[in-house]
Amino acid sequence: MTEPTRAELAWQLDWRKRIRDRIQSLGCNGVFDYLHMFPTDSYMDVATRLGADVLAGQLIHLQTDEAITKGLLRELAMDSLVRVLNDQNHKGWRIGMHWKRRTLDCAATWLNMCQTDMPVAIFTEAKRRVWNALEALSPPDGWLPESVNDPIIKAAFDKGWSEESYLV
Repeated sequence: MTEPTRAELAWQLDWRKRIRDRIQSLGCNGVFDYLHMFPTDSYMDVATRLGADVLAGQLIHLQTDEAITKGLLRELAMDSLVRVLNDQNHKGWRIGMHWKRRTLDCAATWLNMCQTDMPVAIFTEAKRRVWNALEALSPPDGWLPESVNDPIIKAAFDKGWSEESYLV
C-alpha cells in the first residue's frame, strides 16, 4: 500500500475545521482576516504558511464560504484579483515579452475561480465587467496592485461592479 499524497492528506477528516482552527490560533477572526495579513501573496503561499496539509484550493473554498455567509462577494472578487495579478503577472502590467499571454491567463484564472452557489452567470458577468474596466483604465507599465485598496483596483470595481451584480 502506498503512502497518501499531500493532497489526499489535506482533504481528509474535517479539513474545514482544521484550517479554521489553525487560522484562529494565529489570532485571526476568519479567512479574510488571515489573508489580509498577506495582501499580495498567492493562495499557494498563504496556504503553505498554514502547513503542508493545507492547499490553496482549500483556502479558496473557505474564503468563498465566508464571503457568502458574510455578504462579502465583492471583497472576495477584489482579494482574489489582487492575488491572481501578483501571482501570474509578477513582472507587472505590460512588462515582458509574454505580457499578453500572462494577462490572458490572469483573466481566465480569475474569472473561473471562487464560484458560488449563486447563479454563476451573475457573479462571472460582474467579474467580466470589472476586468473590462481594469483594461480600459490602462494601468501604467509595471503596475501591480499592493492590496484591495489599490486605486486602480477600486476604480475598476467602482466602474464594473454595480449593486445588482450580486445577490447577498
